[in-house]
Amino acid sequence: MTTEEVLSHFGALDELIQIIYEGIERFVLLSSIDDIGQEWIVHLGLQGPEGRWWRGSWSDKDILRLTGANASETLLEGFADKIADAIVKGNAGVGDWVADKGAKIHLTLGDSASNASNDKPPMRVPLVELSTEQAASHATRVFWNLATEAQSRKCRINGGASYSAPATTAAYSYTPAPAVVSKNVTSAAPSLPKSSKDTSTLTGDKKIQMKRASPGTGTLDSSSTGATTRGVSEGWGV
Repeated sequence: MTTEEVLSHFGALDELIQIIYEGIERFVLLSSIDDIGQEWIVHLGLQGPEGRWWRGSWSDKDILRLTGANASETLLEGFADKIADAIVKGNAGVGDWVADKGAKIHLTLGDSASNASNDKPPMRVPLVELSTEQAASHATRVFWNLATEAQSRKCRINGGASYSAPATTAAYSYTPAPAVVSKNVTSAAPSLPKSSKDTSTLTGDKKIQMKRASPGTGTLDSSSTGATTRGVSEGWGV
């Protein structure tokens, strides 16, 4: 069985993330399969101002040493599921933890109580601390992957968060409703401004009796003034 064939059954361990508490320290664990399917890789980051990261990996040889050289596809998939289940359920820890630079620490996998009852030690993945440059490069890559995946969610980091685009304000237009005029309406004559040619003053006592326009003429008679005004229909057409 080739390397690619072995790692092809470890899809359950790709793109996992979990939090690990070890004493007063807090870690973030990232699990992935490398881009060419050669290794299962874990990264462990320490929460704090120093930005420290560790890296560990299993190759196909490491996996077959634990499962047996002639492991079937079903056995390999079951083994990967077991490791993934330990990570998801919080049964992962940091073994031999000390904060010293260069200390040999490892990732432990498996339920401690279950392993103790079966006299089996937990599975271990040796971890090596990254340099400052390597740690910064890895952090940038993590954010790059996060940003790439967010493109399909309108750039939202959390895919589960509900989001709705702001409603577009519709253009407002106002159309006044036509006024309805009674057939016999008496209204006060409007006051007209004084002009230089006409010094007479109009008072509100004069009223214009507006009568319904004669069919076909489009005019109204002004009985009180003797003047003829422009006609309007019953709908106050202009």
